[in-house]
This record gives sequence, structure tokens and C-alpha cells, in this order.
Amino acid sequence: MINWKQRSVLILLTAFLSYFGSGCKESQPPGSDNRIAAAANAANAGEIQVGQLAQAMAASAEVKNYATRMVTEHSAIQQRQGALFSRLGIVPEDDATSLQLQAEARALLDTLRMRSGSDFDLAYIDGQITMHTHLLELLNASLIPAVRNEELRADLSNMRNDVSAHQQAAKSLRTTLGGGGTDGGVADGGVGDGGTRDGAASDGGPDGGRTDGGRTDGGRADGGRADGGMVRLPKKAM
Repeated sequence: MINWKQRSVLILLTAFLSYFGSGCKESQPPGSDNRIAAAANAANAGEIQVGQLAQAMAASAEVKNYATRMVTEHSAIQQRQGALFSRLGIVPEDDATSLQLQAEARALLDTLRMRSGSDFDLAYIDGQITMHTHLLELLNASLIPAVRNEELRADLSNMRNDVSAHQQAAKSLRTTLGGGGTDGGVADGGVGDGGTRDGAASDGGPDGGRTDGGRTDGGRADGGRADGGMVRLPKKAM
């Protein structure tokens, strides 16, 4: 058994450790905010890098203007958040989310470097729709709900508004460019395939959507192949 002196020492030691431990927790920024900051950094950096490539390689003036907007506005967000992180003592810490965002940007860059002309424009805009849609989902579903610091929460809410506007602008531009469906080309692979134009695929059809009434005989109009002897091409995978 311990005597009263030993018990007193244990009580004092426990109180000291409890006080010291709580002080350390308060002096360190929450880990989740560090990881959220890294995700925001990755998103902004990816948009800037992809936008700079599009400024140099895009064929249409509209796409170049959109790319310039992305570089300008995501750079402003990056600078604003960098100042906020510094003031709040938040140190960005990579995790699965930020690493995934970095990988998506690299994949799109690799795809775009193999494109040129209108194919580049479509691939870039399709990638922008995909990237901004994914970032919106992250902000709404995981990043903003997990924030502990209220100032950071407010800043990410402002970022969400900007990202939503960027997504809508990309969708509108995709409709103007044409060459695909109203989904902005996301359904055909988005970032993964760089938004390949259906009309440029191996089926040789410029319409990209089989607007010949479903005729699978390659558009033969000789009227002499109605006896079931026509060759039916396999439907293109959706």
C-alpha cells in the first residue's frame, strides 16, 4: 500500500500532466484542419497548373479566356488561404484526399499534353467539369462539415461558391463548343480519357450520337438490304 506522502505526489503529478497535456492540445492546430488545408492547396494548385497549360495550348479564344479566369481566381484563393493558414497556425498536412486531388490534376495534364486544337479544348473543358464537380462534392460532403475553425469554415464556404460558378461556366462553354452531350462530356470518362470527342472515335460517325435513326448498317440508303442481310455493328459502349 502507498502512504499519504506517495499518494500526494501521485495526485500532484496527475494534475500536472493533465494541465500540461491540455495546454499542448490548445497550442496545436486541429489535425483535421491541417488536412483540409492541404486538400484546398491541392485543388488550387491543380487548377492553376492545368489552366496555365490551357492558356498556352487552347485553340479557341473562349477556352483561353476561361483558362485565364481559372488561373487568376484560383491564384487569388490560394494566396488568401495561405495568409489565413499562416495567421491561424494551420500547417497543411497531406492525406488521401489531397493526394487524390494531386493525382487527378497530373492525369489531366498528361492527357492534355497529347491533344491539340479543338480536341484539346474539349478535353480541357471536360476535365474542368469533372474536377470542379468532384471538388464541390468534397467541400459539401467532407471538408466543410469537418472544419473546426470557424474562419476556415467561412473561407471554404466562399471557395465553394467560386467553384460552383466555375463549374457552371465550364458546362456553358462545353455546350458552346459542342461535340458531345449536355452532361459536359463527364459521362464519357472525364479526366480519365481527357473528354474524348465521340465524333472522333473509331465508329467514324461525326454525329457522336447515332442520329441516323438507329440504323446500324453504317447509313446505307440503297434500299436493297432490308432482307436481314445487313451487317449490324455492335453498339458503342456507353
